[in-house]
Amino acid sequence: MTSQLAYNHLSLFTCHNVREFILTTQWHEIMGIGVLFFAALYFGIGGLTWFLSHWLLPKIVYGHVLEGRSNCAAN
Repeated sequence: MTSQLAYNHLSLFTCHNVREFILTTQWHEIMGIGVLFFAALYFGIGGLTWFLSHWLLPKIVYGHVLEGRSNCAAN
């Protein structure tokens, strides 16, 4: 019982802390946190996909080129 009480007091995301955060934070701060969170997801997943498709998978010779024509303007 004592360890559970100690854990509840040390936990950052208790219902009380989240409720207090929402009630004391202005709307534009919450919107900013949401935008930053989803931007991090968007660019993080995009970066991971780029890393896999342009670096890792060609290095381990996984898959093949679907179209051999170059996208260069010089061609």
